[in-house]
Amino acid sequence: MYFLGTINYPDEPLCPGKYLGPVIDVGPARTAKILQHNGEVVYQSMYWSLTIEERADNTIEQDMANFRKTAEACLGAKLTHAELEEFGIPDTLEYIPYSGEDQNKKTFPDLDEEITPEVGNDYMHALVMLLCGNQLMHGTVKVHKRDLDGNPIGCQLDNPILGTWLYDIEFPDGEVAPLTANAIAQAMYAQCDVDRNEYLLLECFVDIKKTTL
Repeated sequence: MYFLGTINYPDEPLCPGKYLGPVIDVGPARTAKILQHNGEVVYQSMYWSLTIEERADNTIEQDMANFRKTAEACLGAKLTHAELEEFGIPDTLEYIPYSGEDQNKKTFPDLDEEITPEVGNDYMHALVMLLCGNQLMHGTVKVHKRDLDGNPIGCQLDNPILGTWLYDIEFPDGEVAPLTANAIAQAMYAQCDVDRNEYLLLECFVDIKKTTL
């Protein structure tokens, strides 16, 4: 798999890694533990499993071979099944990353029960930068608002800019404000550039130093 590592221009921002499973209560909903080539673990929400075509690519295959070689040099060779049984561990648990390309009727059959709007919702728990009062603040999408009958307020369309679902946004000072899906989508697009890098706010300069020319 590849994940979005630290970008040092002009190096390639995507780095090879090993998926170690999901992380609970850290970052966005799909944050996972990723093993890096140096043996250290990083928490990352932007990662991609290799497609069938990529697995057959000689360049990517060489990248993965170099990753495994470097990681084993840092962590040591993998334990055998006999060595695991000595510690009372029958086998090593391995998480398989989700891939929409592998989805079919057998692995994901049609469900009879009603699917709630929160399932598969890209906005839930998202961190967005919004105007609160006279300043920009980061807010977290917390709850999909419903009417008195428990029905979701608004509707969702294929174009996110036209969506009218209503959410509660919680700010760091505890204030909660309602916001529609199209406004959240605009804020999410506005805070990232074309390379999916997030803009950061500079609050103030605390000091300055200059040199004489």
